[in-house]
Amino acid sequence: MKNLNRHNSFSFRLIATAIILTLGLYLAISIPTLKSWRDNQIDKLLSEANKTSSPVTKQALLAQAGLIGIDDPIATGALANNLWQAGNYLETIKTYEQSWLHIDKAYLGGLALRADQPVLAKRLFNESNQAGESSEALAGLAVVEYIAGNTQKGCDYAERSQKLNLSSKDSERTVAICAIMQNKSSLTARQQTNLLLDAHMYRLALTRLEATDPKANDDWQSIAKIYANTGQLDKAVAALDGGLAQSPSNQALLELKVRYLLAQGKDAEAKPLQIQLNQMKFTKFQ
Repeated sequence: MKNLNRHNSFSFRLIATAIILTLGLYLAISIPTLKSWRDNQIDKLLSEANKTSSPVTKQALLAQAGLIGIDDPIATGALANNLWQAGNYLETIKTYEQSWLHIDKAYLGGLALRADQPVLAKRLFNESNQAGESSEALAGLAVVEYIAGNTQKGCDYAERSQKLNLSSKDSERTVAICAIMQNKSSLTARQQTNLLLDAHMYRLALTRLEATDPKANDDWQSIAKIYANTGQLDKAVAALDGGLAQSPSNQALLELKVRYLLAQGKDAEAKPLQIQLNQMKFTKFQ
């Protein structure tokens, strides 16, 4: 009986080994074919997404491409970019985090700041530093602390960031913002506001911009972008209307309004503005 059991056990191991070897051989032969099929499917989905005029269909096609190409930078980037343009900022970051690509967490932290998500940005910048302290991540943490009202802590991060990379523009900006937060800056009010905008310190920049009177076209555009980046597209369009009331034919303001209306699915409202823009461009190049 023992010999029989040993024989059966040996036979089972032999069969299992044969199956594993066969599967391994099959995969070795099939992987190039599967990869070719996958790449073709991704290309097809991306092509169809670029051709469609329906935002919903485009998003669905890009989502399929992103799922198939979870380790494909083009498919992942196309999906993430479309989500960002539609104002789905958190989904954009999630797309990158869930992919199999190696994405710098400091870069994602910057996206989180742009999306007005300082808590998320702090987590991402800290994770970036855990992999190796960098001036970019430290500069990001400085901005996070400024936003939280922790000026001295932010200044400390800014100083550390600059020591790591004296030529970093991010470091230079956060050091300059330290002076602004401490009321020691020698920059003009507009220069200070522009620095705050560049660092995605939206609330403080918005307060300063809305207090500006009279407002220039660039001011209205900046206010609109702040509202859009914080997910308030209605207020963004209202700000653009304020600028267009002063300059009805301002191309930058019109283009931004069309973009935000389309992002809200208000195609009917965007259409006459797009026609106006096309006529302006046609006249310009005549």
